Amino acid sequence: MLGSPPDVSSPRETFVCCVAFHPEAGWTWISGNPHIAPGLRWSAVSTYPTERESRLKGKTKIALARAMLQTRRILKEKCDLIVSHGPIVAAVASVAARSTSRKVPHLCYGFNYTTLPQGASRLALSRALRGVSEFTVPSTMERGLYAQYFNLPPERFKTVLWGCNPPVWDDAFQPVKPPYFCAIGGEARDYLTLSQAARALPNVQFVIVVRSKNLPGLDMPGNVKVFVDLPYAQTWAVLRYATASIVPLESRQTPNGHVTIVNGMHLARPHIATNSSGITDYLADQKNAILTEERDATGIRNAIVRFLDEPSLALQFGEAGQTFSLAHCTERNVVEYFNSFVETSVWEHAH
Repeated sequence: MLGSPPDVSSPRETFVCCVAFHPEAGWTWISGNPHIAPGLRWSAVSTYPTERESRLKGKTKIALARAMLQTRRILKEKCDLIVSHGPIVAAVASVAARSTSRKVPHLCYGFNYTTLPQGASRLALSRALRGVSEFTVPSTMERGLYAQYFNLPPERFKTVLWGCNPPVWDDAFQPVKPPYFCAIGGEARDYLTLSQAARALPNVQFVIVVRSKNLPGLDMPGNVKVFVDLPYAQTWAVLRYATASIVPLESRQTPNGHVTIVNGMHLARPHIATNSSGITDYLADQKNAILTEERDATGIRNAIVRFLDEPSLALQFGEAGQTFSLAHCTERNVVEYFNSFVETSVWEHAH
């Protein structure tokens, strides 16, 4: 991998169109990282509804249509590379590119699903995604899953572990005095099983941070404090001071929880998680985590008790996770991958 910007000289300025579902209209991903390849000129397209669009019926479709037109315009003017984020955004950018005479490399970063599309949506996405040159997925198991499901060449899918800078937390936000255990996230979580484990430990405190969509049917006992849609700095404060982070997933094949796991590792938190093939690139049982079977409230309860009884083990697992994340899950790792893609797919191709 490249530890700094590539030595290969760009044949010319390289114009990158960054398409993402992001509330910041001018967001251009990792463009500000000091190790990014030289000569890149970024344009931003957001599929997030604008303030005006958010007041209209059908705001999501309107925002996608507007983003597609913006992407087409950029492609017709100056564009050497499309970088899209996530499946729907990738499809929008791919259709926009197909409607022009320009054929440029297209990288989809962070291709990941909580629930796979069905029927006509699956067929439409399968067609639209054919124009994507390369997809990155955050876990190894997803490479074969998505290639087969969308009938796409498996070699287009690359595993790039989720990478981010260590989180910044709000030290003033401490809603519960430690010790407590936390669970953070809204995608494919099994909070029913966690609630059963919490009921079995009435003297242990829990803090969970969920999304509003997780609330229907969520019935937590009195020793669980629930927060909804907290700002990131407060969310990471909850994680920072927890004894351990619990990631209860829906099944042994759930490929979700990567953002929570990586940020927890950066903060040296040990994990209790469902033993899913979608997260075993990050967590190893009895090394940096205790992994349990799916829907195993007793297993979660026993793991909590073990960390309480053996604080040195929690410290050991947390430090092991942090060592792993700082080596494999930083923004620098993402930049190195992206620089390599630019060099091989854009610059060498241009030569």
